[in-house]
Amino acid sequence: MASPKYPNGLAIVLAILIFSLSFQAFISVDSVSSSNGGSLKQRKQMLGSRPPSCINKCLSCIPCLPFPVIPPSQNQKAVLSHQETYYPVSWRCRCKNKVFHP
Repeated sequence: MASPKYPNGLAIVLAILIFSLSFQAFISVDSVSSSNGGSLKQRKQMLGSRPPSCINKCLSCIPCLPFPVIPPSQNQKAVLSHQETYYPVSWRCRCKNKVFHP
């Protein structure tokens, strides 16, 4: 039973809700890529791994920032394949010239 004043009220509310959610997702992706100075393409290369929160991880050193650590390849004679581009990424926290485990 729709209200006689607003027969399409539910449709309008749903359209506004969907538009606002999609606009919010667009803003959050754009702010992530520009706030850290990296592009979205660089972030996609590190799928499955997120930087840790380095708050209070570097003792009293400021600024304490996360950085990726890519271990050296196990197989130095690697044949070109799709697996050659995969490197496990681990994270550490760094402040000045000191490295801390998160």
